[in-house]
Amino acid sequence: MQNTPIHITIVDDHPSLREGICLILKNNEEFIIDFQANNGIELINYLETISAFPDVIILDVSMPEMDGYETIKEISNRWPNLKVLMFSMYEEPLMIEHMIAYGARGFLVKNTSPQLLIQALIDIQTQGYFYSKYATYELFERATKIDCKQLI
Repeated sequence: MQNTPIHITIVDDHPSLREGICLILKNNEEFIIDFQANNGIELINYLETISAFPDVIILDVSMPEMDGYETIKEISNRWPNLKVLMFSMYEEPLMIEHMIAYGARGFLVKNTSPQLLIQALIDIQTQGYFYSKYATYELFERATKIDCKQLI
């Protein structure tokens, strides 16, 4: 258990999913939900107005207006120290590798257990990364060496 709570921002276009994550995390004193957004545009607008950034952003990949790809590119360009956990219903290896190359610190599928989500957030905050069967240490090693300009 940590001494200070982990501040979380949730970005997903499904309100019921965001509320479900909030319910999971609100039952755990290690977390504070600072903000919820429907898409990347709302997140970027929020980040431009605050001085205390979230510790971890839970970011959906597939969203209208500004999806996870564009959002993580913007985050890594403007706020490279922000920690992002990608959260998607898709588990395609190339997508995961690209998200890590753009700066994601972990990846989970949306049907994951609440315990694994909690562990991922704690690992990202305390260790910098969350390794899983989708985003292994080896995948991080390979993806972090990719020149993101080649992915555009």
